[in-house]
Amino acid sequence: MTSHASPTQRALSVWGFILGVWALYRTTIGKDMPLGFDEFIFKPLLFLTPIYYFITHYEHKSLVHGLWIKLHHWRQDVQQALLISLPFLLAGTVMISQSNFSIAEWPWLIAMAAVIAVTEETLSRGFVTSRLYEEGHHSMQTLIKASALHLLLRIPRIMTTPQFFGDKLWWVIAAEALVSLIMTGLFLWRKSLLQVIMVRFIYTIVLLALLV
Repeated sequence: MTSHASPTQRALSVWGFILGVWALYRTTIGKDMPLGFDEFIFKPLLFLTPIYYFITHYEHKSLVHGLWIKLHHWRQDVQQALLISLPFLLAGTVMISQSNFSIAEWPWLIAMAAVIAVTEETLSRGFVTSRLYEEGHHSMQTLIKASALHLLLRIPRIMTTPQFFGDKLWWVIAAEALVSLIMTGLFLWRKSLLQVIMVRFIYTIVLLALLV
């Protein structure tokens, strides 16, 4: 990062570093590591540590301000997140009831979904999207750019998952692109990291329940 870089360019350099390390990890030793190690240990450390340092030491902001965390509206955010997630819940309930899903797996799924939602939404929405928007306050440009960046962040996992190949791979990428647009749009509309984490949490629980 040079002294001529804008604050947004510096933030994107942090994102680029995270993506580079994540892609290298997933294409080397990460392919053989347990999912739990990735999601509970490696990814939170890689995704959250650099942005914590950037926000507190470079921007000199609190995490609440630097990530658009609105604690005073948390009840309203949770209620709206549940309402927005209702289609996921209804469709997921029907599909899970017709699958071989075991109730004993719920604690693991809930913990996994929570970590994924917090880790990925904090980086992609709270950190990247907020800074892209603050640079020019262009909602549509931010929506497209931030959604594309989040999709790129998901690519290393998608491309190194053996179950995703052929037509299924492209369907997964298309679905990820759509979800990224929805999450980014929600974040720009409500400007609340908590709400988008809640929606992503519910979506991820349903998705994991269908995949196990």
